[in-house]
Amino acid sequence: MNKTIAGTRTSNIVHRQVAAAFREILSDPDAGLEFSRVAGLRLKKSIRSSKTGKTKGLSEVLNKYR
Repeated sequence: MNKTIAGTRTSNIVHRQVAAAFREILSDPDAGLEFSRVAGLRLKKSIRSSKTGKTKGLSEVLNKYR
C-alpha cells in the first residue's frame, strides 16, 4: 500500500485529534483543586457510616428520588 505525504499528514492529524478527545473525556476536571473542609468532613462521615454498616443500597436511594 502506497502512502502519500497528504495521507500521512491526515493520519497524524486524526491521531492527534482522537488522542486529544480521549484526554478530554478521561481527564479529571477537578485535578489540582484543593479539597474543601466541608468535602473532607462529608468524606470522613461517609467512611464512618460505611464501617458501621449505616449505608443505604442504591435501589433505596433511587426510590427516594423517583
